[in-house]
Amino acid sequence: MECVARDGVSVAMGVRDRRREDILTVCDKLRAEYGIFSSALRNLRVNPNDDRTQLRVEGSAEMLCKLIDELDHMVRRVVLEETVKTFTDTYTSLNQLIDATNLDDEATLSDRVGSFREHANRLTRVSNYAVSKSGEERGMTRVKYLSEEIDRLSPKLITAAERSFRNRDSANKEHLSMLGREWSDRVKSLTQAVDDVVDVKEFIVICEDNIYFYVTQCRDAFKEQEAGLLSTSVIAVKVS
Repeated sequence: MECVARDGVSVAMGVRDRRREDILTVCDKLRAEYGIFSSALRNLRVNPNDDRTQLRVEGSAEMLCKLIDELDHMVRRVVLEETVKTFTDTYTSLNQLIDATNLDDEATLSDRVGSFREHANRLTRVSNYAVSKSGEERGMTRVKYLSEEIDRLSPKLITAAERSFRNRDSANKEHLSMLGREWSDRVKSLTQAVDDVVDVKEFIVICEDNIYFYVTQCRDAFKEQEAGLLSTSVIAVKVS
């Protein structure tokens, strides 16, 4: 159950709007309700014939299932939206950063630097998340390498942009252009590496496969009201 909530938190941390708050709220409710369920289940083991405790266990199990369904729906939407956002517009932030070096506005440059850094981080994060769920070892190795290259190039590109903004000679502009081309090539290769492992539809399914797996195990345990099944499921989740 903790892994279900942790996956939800992981997805939530990738967005910076109301969706993050909504997912984190449901994750907190899920953890709290699981504590109530565990406590009631322990009491039921001590007093298996206690009808009130049995009702508490059943009511808590039902609430857990509702919260899991709610979290599942939120994560489904966020994964779809962030995937489309990340992989359909990979170069705008770079182009805007380079354009800002030709303006006499340091505030705009600072904003573009922030946008570029955020987008570069999201590219590598989403890519690594995608292939890690695919189980494709070659793809994971390839994406990891390209992500590291992008992580290496991004700070250099930002530094070159800031230098070009302050000193607009041809050498600085050419160096910035060179880094921009190199970064773009790495991003193109990264996109292709992800595409080789999964397509967009499959990517969405893979990102949620672990949540579906955990949900199914926990839901079966709740429906069967079997402490042994629940304990086995939780242990298996922690090991995985």
